[in-house]
Amino acid sequence: MSRPLDAVIDDLAGERRELVAVNATEGAPLDDVVAYFDRFNFSDVSHVDDSALPTGALLATDGDRCLGAVDIADLHTYLFDPGVGTGPPADADGGPHATDPSDEGPETGPLTETEVTGIRQFLARLDNRVYTVTGETVTPMVGVSRHIEQRALAASEGAVHAGFQQLSRLRDKRHTLDTYLTLAERGVDANLYGVPDWRPPAADGLTVHADDDGDVIGEYWLVAVDTDRGGGALVAREDAPGTYSGFWTFRPSLVADVVDAIETDVQPRLRRIGE
Repeated sequence: MSRPLDAVIDDLAGERRELVAVNATEGAPLDDVVAYFDRFNFSDVSHVDDSALPTGALLATDGDRCLGAVDIADLHTYLFDPGVGTGPPADADGGPHATDPSDEGPETGPLTETEVTGIRQFLARLDNRVYTVTGETVTPMVGVSRHIEQRALAASEGAVHAGFQQLSRLRDKRHTLDTYLTLAERGVDANLYGVPDWRPPAADGLTVHADDDGDVIGEYWLVAVDTDRGGGALVAREDAPGTYSGFWTFRPSLVADVVDAIETDVQPRLRRIGE
């Protein structure tokens, strides 16, 4: 049976840029971060040692243009340490989104709010790019998913679509489930997808789409956010146990294509729980 998300994945290829490690120590965490971005089609990694430049920084470049810079150790913590990176997100221009003090997220753990904001600035300045995922494990994709979810929380409007293969993954990751319940409470059209091996709690604004046989969306990890304030999309297919291929992007036209494929080609083939 044809899977509608296959065409979305297979039609996209990542643009290739370069990473520059500045005054960075060889080994972890640099190797982990470089490997993470290598899977998103950065063409090369160069090393620069210059006492006039910051220590342990990572630059993303596109020709002669610097797309962004971030501390390597902080980025490693954000990407690979569970539970990190849950503070308020930043706008692409560098400032934090305005939020109600009563809506503050959980503690950011080993990173300060300023550090988390800086990392999100780095990721946001890579907007309008496409990054391919090849042979990726779940752990780094969680960081990308969290970043996209934070965009939805900041906007508190529009629609969000999320599928983690089996609905029971939301039962086992309570913080993730709470994120989508919060989105629904704030008026976002929240949609969850997966094999119905567990039933999420009912909530106004939350729609659960069941793939009873697992042959439509059971092999896919996806998070797509479509808002007027900027969205994002991650779509990956499990090609072998625990390894995924796909892409993530913040390019508005591609995010719209992903959302259209989900709403037009995926949703009609699934069963809405509760109906």
